Amino acid sequence: MPREKISAKSKMPAIRLKNRRRWKVLNLLSLVRHRFQSSRREEEGLARRVEFELYAANAFDMNAIEVTARDGNVTLDGHVASQAELILADNIVRTVEGVRTVNNHLKVSKAA
Repeated sequence: MPREKISAKSKMPAIRLKNRRRWKVLNLLSLVRHRFQSSRREEEGLARRVEFELYAANAFDMNAIEVTARDGNVTLDGHVASQAELILADNIVRTVEGVRTVNNHLKVSKAA
């Protein structure tokens, strides 16, 4: 029974093309992952800068305030002792570089 000869040259272009596509997909996935991770790091960095500025003002109980950031939008959650602290916190956050908008969900605690 005669064997068919399959040349190595005829298989190589198909394998290379398949590998090229695979590498393109892997490179694209790694690029997306890198951008997602760097974006997340930037958001965490912005939240930390805001927390630092609030802490540096020495006017708040930072255990009662939570800061989150996403795409330059900073959200403040928690409690402050007075209306003046609420306004001060809002003003401080607006001065931090990278902040586009502030969602101030801080509540004034009732005096005991």
